[in-house]
Amino acid sequence: MKKRLAAIEVSGKYYSFLKNFPDRDKALKIALQLTDKGDKVLLTQTRKGYLIWVLEPDAYL
Repeated sequence: MKKRLAAIEVSGKYYSFLKNFPDRDKALKIALQLTDKGDKVLLTQTRKGYLIWVLEPDAYL
């Protein structure tokens, strides 16, 4: 992609922001669906909910 995305770096790998879910159970459900499709995901918690991040193996700065 040529478009910049919000991302986090963990252990040298970049994960793009997918979506914020106010409900933990909903975030876990979506994360599980993504991993079932082969995606690698991370969840982080903020005051406003749970963020899902998806691995972007070809990402660069």
